[in-house]
Amino acid sequence: MWRIKNRSKSEETQHEIKKELKNLGLERRDFLKLAGASVMGGVGTLFLPGISKGTVKTQTFTDMEADGQTVSVLPAWKPYPYTVTGLPVLDAGVPEGFFTYLMNYDKILPIYCGAFYISGVKGKHILVDSGPTKKDFTDKGYPCKEISPCEKQLKDMVGLTPKDIDVVIYTHLHHDHNPLAKIYTNAKQIVQKTDWNMLHNPPACYRHLLNPEYMTGVSPTFVHGDVVNLFPGISLLYTPGHTSGNQSVVVDTKMGRVIICGTCCEETNFDPPEAVKQFWPDVLVPGLHIDCQQAYESLSRIKSEADYIITPHDKKHYDRGVCPSAKWPKLGTRKTQYRMYKSG
Repeated sequence: MWRIKNRSKSEETQHEIKKELKNLGLERRDFLKLAGASVMGGVGTLFLPGISKGTVKTQTFTDMEADGQTVSVLPAWKPYPYTVTGLPVLDAGVPEGFFTYLMNYDKILPIYCGAFYISGVKGKHILVDSGPTKKDFTDKGYPCKEISPCEKQLKDMVGLTPKDIDVVIYTHLHHDHNPLAKIYTNAKQIVQKTDWNMLHNPPACYRHLLNPEYMTGVSPTFVHGDVVNLFPGISLLYTPGHTSGNQSVVVDTKMGRVIICGTCCEETNFDPPEAVKQFWPDVLVPGLHIDCQQAYESLSRIKSEADYIITPHDKKHYDRGVCPSAKWPKLGTRKTQYRMYKSG
């Protein structure tokens, strides 16, 4: 009898759900598709009456998919006449443990914050990240010294203005990587959709690192996962962990494969000291992360796919000049041949 009563109650509940969905113009199968898309997309909350657990305002996304294939392994390297130039904007210092998980929090690590320009792409001026601002840092209470504003560095170092930039690729949307988004008025601005979702529905522990206002009025081009040959010899590598939608930029050059690592870390993360290799034999997890295991796997993937690795805050990676060159060590362990296959 108890089971019959509960079954009856369950049937009534199912009937009410169907009725509510019908009022919304949805069939049950549509709801299940939406639920699956929300979970897979990292939104985490379904914005439906009586179902939503959050009070965050619903975001509307305009999908303008970039061309490319999502694959599990990048294709073999080919030589292209590309180089990468770092544009240092701010000189700052952070506890080293922000970059090296559970290590060296008592040490202050000098860092640079800036952007990277990819040169040699026929008919395209490509920037990785928008560049930071001193105001953003000082408003948050972070001490820093301005080397030169990003617009001036862009002009002095590569002879361009923000209006000349055709593409801005965001490694992720933390406050020091996207505050100048609005000045690139002629650029297609490429973001992992999962990171865009995180920007507008931030994890509580890292809410202070995200500022949706920086992207107000920007209509991004959303990508999902890896994008092979966004331009010939330039691909996007999905490397979550530091943020939910972190991505790194793969640039094939005449000297080998360069990966601009989207994770906030330094050279040590890819070449751990001997004293800690028993714990971290291949890579050190970044200190700021939303998923430790994902971050470890992403850094491992970058290392296995790259010859040269550029990290976004390591002073050495700006001071060495154009990458690649004889000044740059090969931190990566890329194999010369890859077996091509698509992910499921």
